[in-house]
Amino acid sequence: MTAVSLAAVMLGDFALYPAASHVGLIVGRNEAGKLLVCHCSYGMNNVLVTEFSASGFTVVGRQAPVPR
Repeated sequence: MTAVSLAAVMLGDFALYPAASHVGLIVGRNEAGKLLVCHCSYGMNNVLVTEFSASGFTVVGRQAPVPR
């Protein structure tokens, strides 16, 4: 996975907690332009969409396409 700057984020990029201890998927931006991440929350017993920076995510990464 390659690190991506927050300015270059694309839908489908991965959002990661420090040490990649939790992973989410970038799904868009809210009305204020902040990144939204879809991820599972054990504590909420559900799948959530939350703001990137307000959820503990610190890094965005992108998987290189897999050659066929």
